[in-house]
Amino acid sequence: MGTLRLIVLIQRFFKGFIASIAVLIGLLVGTTAEFILGDAHFGDMAAQPWVGVTTPFYFGWPKLRLAAIISMLVVLPITAVETPAAFMRPARSSESGSRRTIFRGRCGRTAWPPPSVAS
Repeated sequence: MGTLRLIVLIQRFFKGFIASIAVLIGLLVGTTAEFILGDAHFGDMAAQPWVGVTTPFYFGWPKLRLAAIISMLVVLPITAVETPAAFMRPARSSESGSRRTIFRGRCGRTAWPPPSVAS
């Protein structure tokens, strides 16, 4: 819980770059504290190979449950509608905001928009 609290505090009280790496800082500080307190053990890590192959479906084949399918069918359309809106407001409020900027997102390196939407 201490690591989570630290992450939230960093994001709350810092801005810019420090706030954006709050999770990294929290994990580093939390792991260091656990190591000092004797709760983090890295002995087994030294015996592991540097490169390995992950076994596919190690825990078994995926199980498709009806409740999970229904919840995803509800959540995904909502996310599909909200995601473009997250780019529309900043693009419209900036001076360089155009239809192409809105639909290409922040990176501007996607294959979107389709030709009918391109400006």
